[in-house]
Parts: sequence; C-alpha cells; structure tokens
Amino acid sequence: MTKYLSSLRSQYDANTILLHWFTAIVVVFQFLSGEFWDFFPRAQKNFLIVSHSSLGALLAAILLIRIAWRLSFGIKIVETSPTLLDRVAYAVHILLYVLLIAQMPLGFFTRWTGNQPIDVFGLLIPSPIGPCSKATGHLVYRIHDYDAWAIMAVAGIHAIAALAHHFLWRDEVLQRMIPGLRKLSF
Repeated sequence: MTKYLSSLRSQYDANTILLHWFTAIVVVFQFLSGEFWDFFPRAQKNFLIVSHSSLGALLAAILLIRIAWRLSFGIKIVETSPTLLDRVAYAVHILLYVLLIAQMPLGFFTRWTGNQPIDVFGLLIPSPIGPCSKATGHLVYRIHDYDAWAIMAVAGIHAIAALAHHFLWRDEVLQRMIPGLRKLSF
C-alpha cells in the first residue's frame, strides 16, 4: 500500500499524460504549419491552412478538457513544502495556459479580420464581426504570431527544464510524464 501511494504521488494519471502530449504535438504542428505554409504550392498551402484552422479548433476543445480534467479528476503532484523552483514551474504552467487560451480567439480573429470564413473540418464559420481594415487584420495577425513565438519559447524552456531534471539533477520530475523513462535512463 505504501509503495502504491508513493508511486501515485510521483506519477500523473494516464489521461493527464495523454492530454499533455497531445497538446504538445498539436502545438508544434500548429507552429510549424503557420511558419512554413508560404513555402508550399497553392494546393498544399490551402491544405495546411485548413488543417491549421481545424486543429486549432480541436486544440481549443482539448485545452478546455485538459483544464477541466486537471481541476477535477486528474492526479495532482503536490509538493509538501514547495521550493522556489516549484513555484517557478507552476508559474510557467500557468503562463503556458494563458498564452494558449489567448491564441485561440486570436487565430479566429486573424482569419475573420482577413474577411474570410474559418474552415473547421469542412464546416465554414463566417465572420461575426463584418469587414475589417487591412491595418486591423495585420495587427491581429502580428499579435497571433508573437503569441505563437512566445508559446514556443516558454514550451522550449519547459522542455529544457524537464531534460535538466532528468539528466542533470537525476530526479523523477520527467518520469511523471513519461512512465517508462526509468528503464531508458543513461
């Protein structure tokens, strides 16, 4: 029983882990597709734009599910006496959530201020805001782009910190999100 409780405290539940890695994969795809679709021919570029919009809507839903799960059923790793690093890690998580939540409406408004409907899995969602000036569209696009870069920067720092925990400090922080990692340690 004690061993079970100990492993329970040091491990997230399967749904939390699945939602984390799904979010990470989709965020990386979203970033890369948005940065590189201009290098593709028209048909492939259009496919990437539609994929970006569709996965953006899916990511919004997953993010809501993730927040609801984390606030309700998900196993929480609670440090008995949080250190400064624990508090910084918590702040980084909150910052990632804030940046991701902000990115969703910015993505919709980027398309709508360009006077175009959003194609989400073949369903066209017209703009509820009407025509916008090019200057407004450009401003919203820039904010969306800056937020995307901020997400990638903070997520990169988050990933580097996880690797530092595993390879430098040799603690179990990364193992919380990758259950079989102990077997793969160097």
